[in-house]
Amino acid sequence: MVHFCMFGAHEGVLRPERKTYITVFGACELLRPTLAKRLISRVHRDTEKQGSPPTAFFFSLFGATEIKAPTLAEEFLDLKQALDSRSLNLDDWDRAMADQSQLDVSLSSFTLFAGFGECELPGETEEIDALALQRHLGNISDSAGQVLQYAIGQRQAERTATIRRAAVA
Repeated sequence: MVHFCMFGAHEGVLRPERKTYITVFGACELLRPTLAKRLISRVHRDTEKQGSPPTAFFFSLFGATEIKAPTLAEEFLDLKQALDSRSLNLDDWDRAMADQSQLDVSLSSFTLFAGFGECELPGETEEIDALALQRHLGNISDSAGQVLQYAIGQRQAERTATIRRAAVA
């Protein structure tokens, strides 16, 4: 499938499928799926014997492409939902975290007079607001919320370890 954007903007979710994104004089902002969703997708891919992850190709000319990481609240809620529905267990999670490269969509890009940002973390304000909202709604307990706050601004290993700690808090 091809997404073409010229003199405009495209916003969406990066899905585990083969796609081409063409952005000319515009912007493309995609949200990377949560780790739990990527793990479930990999398990499905392995079950279906589909092999390696699909490739997404990005062509940017005089524009920008940004792939953003989900907030800690989104990561936590998806993991909690997957654990509650028994789609995943913590052993699956631990094995997958040892080699996260197996979970990703393969990315290729060509940029000319453009920008390409991969896995940009949400800002501190966005993280705090998302956690506060989910705590207020009762989706995240106070103890899990306090644990998740420690991962704001952290990268891969610390972030995933904190999400796991919060899931058992």
